Amino acid sequence: MKRKILSLASLLLAVLMLASCGGEKYPALNVTDLSAEELETAENSTIAISFPKDEWTADTSISPLTVYYDATYGTDNATNINAQAAGKFPNALNESHIKELFAAVEENPALTIDLCEMRTLGEENVIYGECTTRLTDDAIDMLIENGTLTQELIDFAGGREFFLNIPPVSQIMIYAVVDDTLCLYVGSYYNENEKQLVLDVINVMYENTVVK
Repeated sequence: MKRKILSLASLLLAVLMLASCGGEKYPALNVTDLSAEELETAENSTIAISFPKDEWTADTSISPLTVYYDATYGTDNATNINAQAAGKFPNALNESHIKELFAAVEENPALTIDLCEMRTLGEENVIYGECTTRLTDDAIDMLIENGTLTQELIDFAGGREFFLNIPPVSQIMIYAVVDDTLCLYVGSYYNENEKQLVLDVINVMYENTVVK
C-alpha cells in the first residue's frame, strides 16, 4: 500500500508539471544514440511512445503515459518519464513560446526552475527545462483546491507529513512539436547519475512518438 501511495505522490509531482506549465538553430542537446537497443512500445488514447525494452517498464494504466527505470521501479524513489500530447501546435517552437509555456510553472509553489532555454533535438527546435519539485504546504493546498488530492487520501497516508517528507525531485522538461502537436516529456530522477540516462531515453521517446 505504501508503494501505491508513493506512486500516487510521484504522479502528483507530474501533475504539478503538466498542469502548470522557427527556423533559428539553437545548441544541440547532448544525447547518446540508443538506436541499437531493442525498443518496446506503449500507448494510450492520444500518444504512442517507444523506449529501451531491457531497462524500462511502462504503466499504461495511469495518465500521463509513464515509463519507469527498472533499477528503481517499486522503490520509494522511482526514476520515471512521462509523455503527453498537449494539443495542436502547427508552428515551430522559438524563444517567444518559452514565457507562454512556463508562465504557470513560475507561479507554482512546488517548483523551482533552474534552467529554461531553446535547444535542438535532432533537427527540430525544442524548449528544454530543468527544475526541482518539492511538495510544500502551499502546493498541497493547491492540489486539494484543484481536486488532484483529497483530505481523505492525506489522512490515509498518515497526514501532510508523509507528502512533505518526500525528497525533492530533479526533473527535465522538454516541449517538442510532433506531427503539428505540442508534446511534453517530463523525466523525474533522484540520483544525479541518472540525469543523462533520462535525457537519452526522452530522446528515444521523442524520436518514436506517434500522435493519435
